[in-house]
Amino acid sequence: MIISIIPTKEDIEAIADLPHDPSIEEDDLFDYSSVVIDKPWGFEYSIYKNDMLDVWLLRLESSQQTSLHCHPGKDTSLIALSGRLSVSTLTSTHCISSGDTLRIARGAFHSTLCLSNGGALVLECETPANKKNLVRYNDRYGRRGKRYESGHFVQPRNAALHPCFYSSAMDDIHQFGDWRCKRVVLSDSQAKDAILDSVSEGSALILQGSIYCGKSRDVNSPGSVVILNQLKDGYSLAGSTCDLLLLYR
Repeated sequence: MIISIIPTKEDIEAIADLPHDPSIEEDDLFDYSSVVIDKPWGFEYSIYKNDMLDVWLLRLESSQQTSLHCHPGKDTSLIALSGRLSVSTLTSTHCISSGDTLRIARGAFHSTLCLSNGGALVLECETPANKKNLVRYNDRYGRRGKRYESGHFVQPRNAALHPCFYSSAMDDIHQFGDWRCKRVVLSDSQAKDAILDSVSEGSALILQGSIYCGKSRDVNSPGSVVILNQLKDGYSLAGSTCDLLLLYR
């Protein structure tokens, strides 16, 4: 299931209530590839980045919740990897579980609550990459209006505990929650039989390049999430290659 969330008039009014911080529009030049960010609700770290986007793994502890926040300058995809979650906006609530995706347009406020006793894992893709592009409207941990974490919240990463795709070979597979995860580069229709037909349930996050699925003429660009069955039914590339992050069982 893929759910789309777009800004409402309530979102526009809410962001207008907060002081404008011009620093959120500046490029974030910090290198997150070797650190973990401690959060009051758990932790997060970047598992992949290119010029178009940044992909993060989030661990939420049971009953903990992210701030009610938005990203005025970037789109966000949230893919549930394990557990059950409730994602609230200013006007609605969406309950999702492992395998479901939320596509959140820039400027839409959202907050994620973990409903599972054992915690939950979430894959977050932000397009473009800029952790500073954050506006917090409300927060149970007192972070309303505050910037993204820095200082003692930034901890060194343990490679054994925090697998990623920064230095992985193309055939490396990592297990994130209920799903195996692998980078795949599609270059022609013959690749479908060799790669996509070997997996079943799951989805694909577009990392680089663009792709059309089946008979649809809607282009899927970096940051988009598509259901694997759509790719298995046929696809065409908008360019010479398309780089995907496959999530499959």
